[in-house]
Amino acid sequence: MAITKEQQAELSKALSPNAVATRKNSDGDGPAELSYLHGHYVIREMNRIFGHGGWSYRVTVAKEWDGTNEKGNFVCTYLGRCVLTVGDCVIEDVGAGQGNSKRPSAAIEKAAKEAATDALKRCCKTLGDPLGLALYDKEQAHVADAAPEPIGPKAKALLAQMEAAQDTKAKLAADNACREAWGKLNAAERALINEAESHWRKSRGEV
Repeated sequence: MAITKEQQAELSKALSPNAVATRKNSDGDGPAELSYLHGHYVIREMNRIFGHGGWSYRVTVAKEWDGTNEKGNFVCTYLGRCVLTVGDCVIEDVGAGQGNSKRPSAAIEKAAKEAATDALKRCCKTLGDPLGLALYDKEQAHVADAAPEPIGPKAKALLAQMEAAQDTKAKLAADNACREAWGKLNAAERALINEAESHWRKSRGEV
């Protein structure tokens, strides 16, 4: 099944700057700040554009290196290999993840998950600017605001539900509500929900 004209139109759009997150570059090489998209945002956009059953992926991870640092923490690096299938299109790419913890199991879990997510995001960016390709341009010429879109009552209710979530059960209910409504929300509404998700995670010390 080929990618439809409607889907191609979505993939030809610019990436909203509201969807772009930043973090400090701890490697010491390149720019001081790096731009990226959250994994949950990319997955939601793939579901919105192609439908929940319109795409699939398979990721395998393998340990590349492990050891201990000067603090005695267990550190490791994992490599992820992803095969993404969208209609007749098959894309392969790799990603990496690092873990650092006093507990080996925690470091391994973080590295493996990060490698899997990184590999998936690298596959998805091949499809177009709104899925991350725009961030590979140093000038980020295709990261641009679209025409202002209204924030409807449904989106406002979802944002309020996310902001009110104080425990895992309430957060899960909010996530499910957002997932069900995602395809009916405009880009501005999705960006706000993505930002609220990031704030919720940061407030609890999650990466």
